[in-house]
Amino acid sequence: MPGLADEIHKQPSRRKRRNRITEVLDQLDAADRQALIDALNDHTISAIAIFRVLQARGLQMSESVISNYRRGVYDPL
Repeated sequence: MPGLADEIHKQPSRRKRRNRITEVLDQLDAADRQALIDALNDHTISAIAIFRVLQARGLQMSESVISNYRRGVYDPL
């Protein structure tokens, strides 16, 4: 039986999963989809700015989801 430390080290460091970003992207047309991807990858645009624009359009995505994406929690787009 492997030791606890061995089992812990075999675990992936990050959990990759389908996320709210993908769900929102699926609701957009091609031009808006690309605009959102570009904004998410442009760190000069604040997460709160993206959040506010999406919210104004009736799209739900939290600022923390955007920040998590930028920190690499989710697969890159």
